[in-house]
Amino acid sequence: MAENKYVIFTDSCCDLTKEQRKRFNVEYCRMLINIDGKEEKHADLNWEEYTYPEFYGWMKVGKRIKTAQITHEEFTNSFEPWLQKGYDILFIGCSDLLSGGNEFARQYVVPDLLEKYKGRKICIYNSKAGSGAEGMVVIQAAMQRDKGLSFDELIKWLDENKHLKHQYCTAPTLSYFAAAGRIKGAKAFFGNLFNKKPIIVSDHEGNNYTVGTVTGTKNAYKYILSELVRQRDAGFVKNDDLVIVGHADCMEEANKIIDQIKGFGFTNIELIPFGPIVGSTAGPGAISIFFWGEPIPEDPSKMDIK
Repeated sequence: MAENKYVIFTDSCCDLTKEQRKRFNVEYCRMLINIDGKEEKHADLNWEEYTYPEFYGWMKVGKRIKTAQITHEEFTNSFEPWLQKGYDILFIGCSDLLSGGNEFARQYVVPDLLEKYKGRKICIYNSKAGSGAEGMVVIQAAMQRDKGLSFDELIKWLDENKHLKHQYCTAPTLSYFAAAGRIKGAKAFFGNLFNKKPIIVSDHEGNNYTVGTVTGTKNAYKYILSELVRQRDAGFVKNDDLVIVGHADCMEEANKIIDQIKGFGFTNIELIPFGPIVGSTAGPGAISIFFWGEPIPEDPSKMDIK
């Protein structure tokens, strides 16, 4: 059992709620946000420093939200108590292509801690995802840990399976993604001409990728739900597999989508509000579904959006 003495950490991009993190027994390190270049706060998934309505209220009145990676102090203060108790640490972070926090930890945090706590292991793992897709990887890792996989066995399992998680997102505009610099394949799709709504996926390497547009919000929802059903019908998803629905301050729409998913026969659904990092990137009104399915295509530009 000593071999299994490790703790799973994640970051503010996972968007898992306090209750969900407690239920799956995972910890997290907080990133930072800056409001209008004046006020710095933690990217707090517990919504204790500010409320959810406050955060999205800032965005709706035009305040600029800038994000920043986890600090050395936050990493150290979060990891050290566990290292002192003899635990190894598996940190499952946001895609390396979306955040520099993982590489910062590898270069500047981990060497110092391993020097101090000799014999311990720390892995800073690239989930190649963000938001609920990252949360999906974290939940799957926690479930495998609870089945008895050792630290090294779990890392191998993640390497073999992390390309099975899917993100299908739509948003009122791509402006927030563009301002954050966290979108690919979007050059032809900016703005809201003729009520076109983008379809955004997480690609094979962990970038947000716009694969096309559809006309109208209802058709956007219809498309992303059709992908879930298609993969279920193809045998990649079962009705009792976990499906996550995420939203940026549009709870009513998210609940309507959950009702539709239930109507397709799915029974294991989690709801997540987009936290400060993802919310500031996607913008108010964004909706996503996340699930574990078929291998992600290496070239999402070849997906046919109708």
